[in-house]
Amino acid sequence: MSSVKSIESLPDELFESIVDYAAACDRFSCEYHIQGPRKRQLMQIALSCKKLCRAALKILWKNKFDGDFNTASLVLLLRCLRREVKQSLSIYELLPGNPSMPYGTFINSISLEKLFRYVDQWLQEQVSQGLLASNRPERRREVARELLRLFKSSNEPLEKLRWVGFHENEVWVTNYQVILEPEFSQWIRNIHILDIQGTFDFTDLVDKLVDMCTNISNLTFSFYCFGTTPFVKNITAALKLIRAQNALRVLSWGGIQGMQRNHEDPDDIYGNDPTALLATLDGQKSTLRELRLAHMDFENIDLLTDLAICQNLQILTFEYCSNIRARAIEPMMNEAYASLEKVEINYCVNFQAMEDFARARRVLRNNRDRSDDNPDMWN
Repeated sequence: MSSVKSIESLPDELFESIVDYAAACDRFSCEYHIQGPRKRQLMQIALSCKKLCRAALKILWKNKFDGDFNTASLVLLLRCLRREVKQSLSIYELLPGNPSMPYGTFINSISLEKLFRYVDQWLQEQVSQGLLASNRPERRREVARELLRLFKSSNEPLEKLRWVGFHENEVWVTNYQVILEPEFSQWIRNIHILDIQGTFDFTDLVDKLVDMCTNISNLTFSFYCFGTTPFVKNITAALKLIRAQNALRVLSWGGIQGMQRNHEDPDDIYGNDPTALLATLDGQKSTLRELRLAHMDFENIDLLTDLAICQNLQILTFEYCSNIRARAIEPMMNEAYASLEKVEINYCVNFQAMEDFARARRVLRNNRDRSDDNPDMWN
């Protein structure tokens, strides 16, 4: 079976039997050893053959876990799915039940909504591992177009896919282009931008997000001061994106790992100094519910007084922070902190407010009739 013609000449029943057998074999090896270019030929045949479409999807989904799966295969997969949607067929392709167990339990039937979630999750994992990184922008654009066409061809609303992640320079292959489509960007609610190794300049990306995504509910940033990243520009861009939001509810701010504040420079509002961030949060005081801060230095910051701008804050988390001094603990008992339910302090150094927090807990218990054994308060 060395040509497209020979594959086409197979009886349908035999073809599907081969596909089923191939999909069940490790590393996609079988009697006919359909791989590489032949696999892509098989996909192209499936596009024009209604009866074999689902069988072809079995091969593609199975084969995605080996090194031959690339953006070209992804485009073919999306086209196959779009054909299924257009013809109102039930999708019965075999999908792994657990992405971390590629040859584990299989699902024999799956709803379109679940399929979208699976595609979403799998793309995130593959890109984060560098398995779908592509240096060809035209290929990423092609994938983005096919994904958007798939959504438009279905009865599923676009808001089914709300997560957008950007990690170093390996951007999730579909998101960077799809998010530029107004029809899609209006549904985005969660954005995570991570610069773990200090190589991701996301200033241009943020400029696009500011114009198109103003209703984000969950924002995550992580910065790193080593490497080639212009981290001051990145922080400025991140603050700009925060200010552009109308309904921000959860903010995770990673700070600068390994960065020390320049106490000699009065204009040093970046690095680990939360001054600029706290000033920016003043615009989110009515919507912010959860604030997570990491790798921040709170020296000379009257933390609780400054955070009183977050009027409806419910959860406050500190990780790997230093010099937390809660000198003015009483504001937490006032109206500004009436909604606060939980404070977590993890792995912090030079923490000098334990007595204040213990006293605040007693006052809080007296004022709100809370018990000492409440596991959710003041961890």
